[in-house]
Parts: sequence; C-alpha cells; structure tokens
Amino acid sequence: MENVQLRAVLTIQDPTRLAHLQAQLGAAPDISVAFTEAGSLDELWALFAQPTFDVFFIDADLLDNAYPVATPFYGKPRRPVVLLFEQSQQDKAAAYLRTGTVDCQFWENLDPFLLQWAVLQAQERSRALASPREFQAMVENTQDIITVLDANGRIRYESPSVHALLGYAPEQMIGRVAFEYVHPDDLERIFDIFLEGIRIPHRVATATYRFRHQDGSWRTMESRAVNLLEDPHIRGVVINSRDVTEQQQAEERLRDSEQRFRAVFNSMYSFMGVLAPDGTVLSFNQSALDFLERPDSDVVGMPFWEGDWWATEEQKQNIRHGLQTAASGVMVMEEAEVQGPHGLAYIEMAIKAVFDDDGNVVMFIPEGRDVTERKWAEQAFQKSQRHKLALLEAIPDLIVHMTANGKILSIKVPPGFKLSVDPENVMGQHVANIVPPQLVAMQQEVTREALATGQMQTRSYTIDFPDGTTLYREARIIPCAADEVIWINRDFTDLQQNMAALRKSESHKRAMLSAFPDAVLHIAQDGTCLNVRLPITFDEEAETGIATGQPVSVLFPKLTVPLAMRRFKMALETKRLQRLEYQIGDPASPRTREVRMVPCGDNEVLMVIHDITKSKRTQREVVRLKAFYEQVLDDLPEDLAVLTPDGRILYLNPAIVPDTDLRLSLVGQPWMDACQKMGFDHASGKAWLARFKRVVKEQCIVQHEETLTAPDGSVRHFLRFAGPVFDKTRAITQLIVYGLDITERKNAEIELRASAEALRLSREELRQLAQYLQEVREEERTRISREVHDVIGQALTALRMETAWVERGLLDEQEALHGRLESIKSLIDDTIHTVRRIATELRPGILDDLGLSAALDWQVQEFARRTNLTYSLTDTTNGYTPPRAHATALFRIFQETLTNVARHAHASHVCVRLSLEDDHLILTVKDNGHGFQVEDTTLTHSLGLMGMRERAQACNGRLQLESTPGDGTRMTASMPLPALPP
Repeated sequence: MENVQLRAVLTIQDPTRLAHLQAQLGAAPDISVAFTEAGSLDELWALFAQPTFDVFFIDADLLDNAYPVATPFYGKPRRPVVLLFEQSQQDKAAAYLRTGTVDCQFWENLDPFLLQWAVLQAQERSRALASPREFQAMVENTQDIITVLDANGRIRYESPSVHALLGYAPEQMIGRVAFEYVHPDDLERIFDIFLEGIRIPHRVATATYRFRHQDGSWRTMESRAVNLLEDPHIRGVVINSRDVTEQQQAEERLRDSEQRFRAVFNSMYSFMGVLAPDGTVLSFNQSALDFLERPDSDVVGMPFWEGDWWATEEQKQNIRHGLQTAASGVMVMEEAEVQGPHGLAYIEMAIKAVFDDDGNVVMFIPEGRDVTERKWAEQAFQKSQRHKLALLEAIPDLIVHMTANGKILSIKVPPGFKLSVDPENVMGQHVANIVPPQLVAMQQEVTREALATGQMQTRSYTIDFPDGTTLYREARIIPCAADEVIWINRDFTDLQQNMAALRKSESHKRAMLSAFPDAVLHIAQDGTCLNVRLPITFDEEAETGIATGQPVSVLFPKLTVPLAMRRFKMALETKRLQRLEYQIGDPASPRTREVRMVPCGDNEVLMVIHDITKSKRTQREVVRLKAFYEQVLDDLPEDLAVLTPDGRILYLNPAIVPDTDLRLSLVGQPWMDACQKMGFDHASGKAWLARFKRVVKEQCIVQHEETLTAPDGSVRHFLRFAGPVFDKTRAITQLIVYGLDITERKNAEIELRASAEALRLSREELRQLAQYLQEVREEERTRISREVHDVIGQALTALRMETAWVERGLLDEQEALHGRLESIKSLIDDTIHTVRRIATELRPGILDDLGLSAALDWQVQEFARRTNLTYSLTDTTNGYTPPRAHATALFRIFQETLTNVARHAHASHVCVRLSLEDDHLILTVKDNGHGFQVEDTTLTHSLGLMGMRERAQACNGRLQLESTPGDGTRMTASMPLPALPP
C-alpha cells in the first residue's frame, strides 16, 4: 500500500487524549498526517465546508448535549468523519453508525492500524454518499414506490414503479395533492400522521392505508415516511410504499382458517392434542385441559410421554413407543391409566401421525376419551349382565355383540349414530345386513384375526350414504369368548374434517414459505425434477432452463454436472446430506451457488440452492486482510504476543523472538514454558501470568513498566500492556501483550527532573535574594527618611526661627529687607514641606506609629486629593496589628496598585477593603475603570506587577488579579498570619 498524505482536523479538548490520538496517527505505517486543531464545534463546522481537509476526528463527548443523536451531520457536506467513544458508550456509537455518515473508534482500543482502517472506511463511505447518479439509478429501478412530497402534501417526485403497481404514469401524479388518492375512511388518520411528521425534522412514521388504483379499485399500501424538509439535498418528505393487498388478504384467510380450526378443536367432546414431530406438546383442546384440571401453559412445551398425569413409568414408555410406531404410518390405539382430577382414571387413546406431501411427519394427533366408567363396567361385566348392559348404554359408540360367523347377538346404537337399516330389526340377523357389501370381507377377516390372536383388532373405513354424505368410522373387534366378539364402531368424521382443515392451513404455510429467496427442487431417483420452485432472482440468470419433468443436470454448468450427479447418488445411497458449490455467469465476476442435497423418502432428494456469492467474497477478503495484518504485525518494531485466555501462545512477532524456528516452536506452548526462551526469568514470567489472570477476571488492560539488563550490561526500560480481545458476546477470546522500549524516555525524564530541581533551587535563591534586597532597601529608606526628617527638618526649623529673630531686629524703615526676609521665610516653609513629603514617601511614619489601617487611610486620601477620584475604605480587622514585614509588603502593594489605577484604569472610584479571613490578612482594591485582559503578556509580565507578586510571595502570600475589559479590575493580596491573640 502506498503512503497516503492526509490533512486531518482534530476536535479533541482533552490535551491527554489529543496527544494520544496524534501519537497513534503518527505511528500508522501507511499514512502521513498533517494536523489542524478545532477547539470547538463552531470552529469544526467552519472547517467542514473546506475541501482542503481529508478526514475529521471528533471526540464524541462534545456531541452529548450540543446535538441529538443521528442528526449532527445532516445538512453538512458529505465528509469523512471518525468519532471517538469510550468503551462504555457502545450503544451511542451504534446509534451514530446507523446514520451511515461516520465511522467510530474507541479510546481504550486505539492503535495505528485501527485508525488507518477507520480513515479508509470513512473516505469510502463519503465517496459512496456523494454519488447521486448511483442513488438515482437505485431509486428508479426499485420495485417499491418512492414519493417525495412538499410541506403542503403535493407530489414533487414519483418513481417509475408507480405505473407497474398502481397504473399511473409518474407525470400524471406530479403536482397533485397525494391525499386525493387516499380512501375517505383512511384520509383523516393519514392526514394527522402527515401533519405531526412535518413538525419534527427527520421524524419517521409508518402507516397502512387504502390507495386508489387507476382502474378505480382500492389497493392496500404499506408506507414509511421520513421528514427531510430541512435537508438541503432533499427538502421534502420521502415516502417508500409497497402494495400489500394480496399479503393482507392471505393473512386474513389464514386467520379465519385457524380460528375455525381452533373453534372445532376446542368444542370436541373427546380429548385431543397436537404434538410436534419430536413429541413435544403444542396444544390440548379444552376437554383435555378440563379433565387434567390445569392451564394450557402447564403442558405446552413438554414431551407428551413425560406428563405427570401418566400413572406409571411403564405407561410413559408405552406412550413413547406408540409415537414411534405412529411415525411409521400406523394409527396406534392405547388404553392408559392416568391421574385424573378424582384419582386414578382410564382413557382410551388413538395416536395418528400427519404427513406432508414428501412423507415427512409434521405433527401427531393424540385423541382420547375418558373410559374410566367403561373400564369399570368391563370389570363388572363378569359379575352382572345387568351392570354390563347399563354400562354399555353409557358408551357413545355403536356396539355389536356377535358370533364368530357374524350372527348378531345384541346391538347398542347410540343416539345420532347413522345406519343404513333400522337397528330394531337386525337382532339375530347376520352382520352383513348393517355393513355395506364392500366392508363384509374386511369385517370377517378382522374377526378371524381377533379370535386367532386373542387381541383387539382395529380398522378404519368409510361409508357412503344415498344422500351423498360420507362418514368416517373406526371399527374395533374385541374377542370376548371362544367364538364371540364385540364389534365397536366409532364415528370420527369430525376429526377427519378437522384434519382436512389443518392440511389446508399447512398448504397456506407452504405457500408463504415459497417466498424464501432459495431455489427448492424435488428430485426423483433417476434425476428427474418432480417439483421446482425458483425464486425471482433466478429468472434473471442462467438457471431458468430447469422445469418439472426435466433432468436436474440441466441446472449445472457442463463442467460441474459429473460432480453434481455423484453427490446426488451419494445422498441417495448414504441417506446423508451432501453439499456442492459451483459458479455461473461472467467468469470475470461469477456468482457462487451452494447446493444442499437432503434425502427425503426412500428414493427421492430435496435439493436447496442458495446464493453464497457475497459470503465467498467476504471470506476471500478476510483471508487477504488476515495475511496483510500478519505481515504488518511481523514488521512491528515493538514486542507483540497473542495468547489464549488460559495463557497458551498463539502468535509472537519477530521483535520479541527474532529466530523464526524458535518462534514457530513456541506457538501452542504455555507462557511459563516459553518465558526463559524469550528472555524472561522465572519470577518475571510468573508475574506476567498473574497479570493475565487479572485481565481475564476483571476484563481490563494491565500496564506495567519493566527494567531488563542486556547481555552487554546496558539497562533497558520497557512499558508493557496486556489486554483482552472480546467477541460479540463480550467473551474473552484472546489476550494481547504489547511492549514499548521507553529507555530514552525514562532517561529524558530523569534529566528533566534533575533540571527542574536545579531550576527550582535557582528560583528559590533568587526569591530569597530579592526578599533580602527588599528588606535592605526598606530599612535604608526608613533610615534616610528619619535622617531627612530629623536632621534636615530640624536645621530648616532652626533657620526659620533665626530668620524670624532677624526680622524682629530690623527697623520699620528697612522695608526692602523686610520683603527679602518674607521671601526667605516662604522658601524655608516650602522646603520644610518638601522635606516632610520626601521623608513620608520614603517611609511614612504613620505606618510604624499608627499601623497598616491608618497608613492605608492616609495613602488613599492623598491619592484622592491628587487624582480627584472618590473612594471607600472598609476595615474589618478590629485594630489588629500585623507583623512589620506583612504591613510593609501590603502597604507597598497598595501604593503600586493606586499608581496603576492612576496611570491605566481611567477610573472614577476605588473601593478598598482590609479584612481577616481564615488566619489570612487580605487586602482588596477594586476600581471601576476600563479593565484589561489578564492573559496579556505585556501586562502580566510588567515590572510593577512582578514586584507586587514578589512582595506577596516573600511573606508566603499570593496576589490575584481579576479584570474584564469594560468592567474594571480587582486586586487581591492575601498573606497568612501567625496565630491571632485571644
């Protein structure tokens, strides 16, 4: 792969994450990235429209509150975007991926190769979204109807498929109001849905309604609408519609059929159930549930033979064996003991299997009735004939007691049981008089078998009556003496009708299955197609030549026919599934089919053909990518190992084990067995094994720094990571061990810490020197102030007094001298005032005599007098006298602050506050001037502000400036104090 030059925009506010992303992008082997940072979303959208950038990386945390999910990129140019999420935000990442406009990565699993893959995928997605011609071709050739409405419901676009489905030409409908075609009964509902949808951008709504065909009929349509009125590329409501009229009618017919079957099923007097082919209970009718006194939910889903209603384990085994027998096509009759609601009961049960057209069992129908009373009657029969007759009357079947040669001894006809003759006139006659001629031979044969075996024999038969009705009967011949039998006839016409309805329902279900996209062929033993179902997609390709009655070989390409017919014969001989793959179509871009040959019946095969073109292409791409990534991993300069969760080695790259033979020999070995060969001692290997167990237990990434001594004696430092690899179910499938050589970084850190310590010590010495110079200067100013005040002031005062004495000695007529002395006195007074001012400015005596509060008051009054500013002074210290160093520092800071206000603030008022808070002496000065940007380097690094900070730091205090242009400036100086007096 050639090196790709990219210009990327990074919108990451966290500096650590930003540095991590830049490092990973810089490590991608085939991408060179030039970075541009966007500090906010507004800056990002401004850069979004510039074509000079190739990809955009955005921290998903910035999108939490700024934009709703799935909408931040609508209306923006289709550009490649990669969102970065935390691992815990997988649901949110999935929501963004569904928009189709972005790719996603996770901070925890970030590496150069995943980022490179994400960039390529995002660019590919962007190019796909920017292809309007392909999109237009897709819309115009889809079988669904694509409609675009404006905000008033007028049709702006109609896809060509509307002509095939509804009979209209697209130009007939464009410009018309879509609601004109909606059925009047559905119009209000559809109109309300439309009004609600256009109020909310990107709102999705679905509806089913009736739409007028051009021929005047009404078709049932199913539509999905998306509000894209605000999308600059659409500016309309996009509706995707399909005709579901036939589907809806079929579903209604199926529901009616199933309801009728369910009504008949539950109204039957006898017990009836429906079992799956494996014997699992699907349903019991109401008579069975009432008998068992339990709801349907207690029995559905359990194997029929495991029901707790069977009285014995032997009975359960008989039922299971009966199901196996019924699966061979024989109706099984069983008399069973069950636990009824009032104790032990007896039921007479028939088990029948229902087969599909291919001879496969689709369900079992167990039918039974409570024969407890009849059972008791049979047991009492030996004791009393009267009891026998009474019990026989209670049985709802036709019962004939006859001799072996067919002479009727007695007959019991239940009410409603239809016979072709009057039962009152058949006593003593031959049974052939009540049996149709075609059934006489069957009756005689069954009678002989019953007497010969001594066991009950069962047969099913039908009777056609002159009125056109056909009844389904079941005959049971029971030997009761050496030459006598009891013939019991049961009518199950209703059951047969129900089974016919059930088969019809199954036919409907098979019709629905025919919509599946696979081809299904029913093939005879000689290879002839008995039944063929090809999906719509096959009509466009080469397989259309196959049809019922033709040999299946015409389906396959000529070169594939011999192999296909061998697999066909193997399926018949082995009775096992056989598979075959073949290709059709253009050799440059062939389509791949998979054929499954499933034996059905004795000499037939069911052939299912599935298109696996996409999966084959995907497999080839996976193999290619696997080889590519293995090569990339082999070229990594860092250590890399892949292990199973239990610590067995799956892969080692050459960086960790250069010897190829040794590296291959270690694959599959436990970690501890391979440690020494890889250069790890036993203790280090054991520590790593403990870390692997922690990764598996806590599902986390473990980081560890390790120091190793090379054979040449040099010390190397490594940063190693161990982390899990998850599958889709969040189960750990592999462990990744990754090692970085950080020797140079560790050495640089050591040098940096040494430099930082030396710099700190140098700064501390400079600060102590500055503090000492401040103290020396303050002491010198105090000394000079006192000498100026005491020496020069006293000398000027004495001179003033001497001048006054000379003036008194002058004569009145010496006016010129008087004038000169007045001038000298005035000059002396001015000099005295100047001396006092200089002495005060050098070191105000009020600071030492009256304290900090009085000095601040005096200074702010002088400041107001000179500048004509108003002021306010608040002192909440209650006369507290701070240490001399603190008082001097705060006073000098105050003087410098007032000087800055006079020079730069252009203020009219100054607020001063001196307070004690939490053992700190705090001085606050606030003006209402112009203010300034505190971050301005020319201001924050001025000598005046630096001097103020140094004075505060000399007393272990701090200085804080707060200013906003147009809103004045606040200076706060805070200094810790010794314990306050009580």
